[in-house]
Amino acid sequence: MTQAYWNEWLWAGITNYKGQPRNDEYTDRLSAKASKFGWDWELTCPLCRRDISCLKQDVSDFDGSLDYHHWSTNPDRGITLCRECHDIIGFDSYDNQVEQRAHQWGFRSRNDLQVIRLALRESIMTDQPLRRNMAEQLVDRYNLIQSVSEVRTLLEVVLQDNTLYDRFVDDSLWADSG
Repeated sequence: MTQAYWNEWLWAGITNYKGQPRNDEYTDRLSAKASKFGWDWELTCPLCRRDISCLKQDVSDFDGSLDYHHWSTNPDRGITLCRECHDIIGFDSYDNQVEQRAHQWGFRSRNDLQVIRLALRESIMTDQPLRRNMAEQLVDRYNLIQSVSEVRTLLEVVLQDNTLYDRFVDDSLWADSG
């Protein structure tokens, strides 16, 4: 229960008095706290489920902390992921480029595309098929701004259109999937 509490705080991010994410500081605080309690436990990316030690070995540009991914800035809402997962769900592109792609493909915003990529990566990481009824779990686990019904609709749209589905899938989704 205690580990779940700390993970929940880490995944949702911690902010300073200006509301800016402080991931490095919080990563260090959680690691120190785990060490004090003698836990054989490390911080993990909620999406790929790799712990910090593994990330340091596997990801060349990993600096030892997780990265806050904004779903929205006002109000501040997001999830803390490793940099690799952060880049994967964003097509390894700038937000404005993903926003443009979303409009070209007929979606409302970059968040819709990122949620679909997140769902695909979640399916791969858990070795479960992509399915519409995973929407509630996604909203809850990843602090999404979309409602369960909105996420369910996004998943349905992609599952019903093979051409659209293929636009979302690339080799990066399988990075370090075990």
